Amino acid sequence: MSSEESEWEIVSTWKMLSYSFGFLVYFSIYASISVVIFYYYEVEIGMPVVLLGLALAIYGLYNMFNDPILGYLTDRPFRWTRKWGMRFPWIMLGIFPTIIGYYFLIAVPENLITSSD
Repeated sequence: MSSEESEWEIVSTWKMLSYSFGFLVYFSIYASISVVIFYYYEVEIGMPVVLLGLALAIYGLYNMFNDPILGYLTDRPFRWTRKWGMRFPWIMLGIFPTIIGYYFLIAVPENLITSSD
């Protein structure tokens, strides 16, 4: 094999499916929230679309700074990342805040809900 050619690891179908399963779960949740969120807040809650757009813009700005910081932290080797891999502990730490965040995204306080009656 010449030095210009790269070696490719032959990966089984089962291993490739196991890699994609995590993305399937994540994107299923993400897509369902993304599709329903505008309808839910505009029609069910009565929130003006401008406020929802402003909230999403603020979230986008937050991610602009947050994502590189989290990428830096998860790329650094720590003592606890040797056993399970670089990102597994961070994924485990992020599961519960994500679940709580999705809950609060849908559970709107009663005093914010406008009645159409």
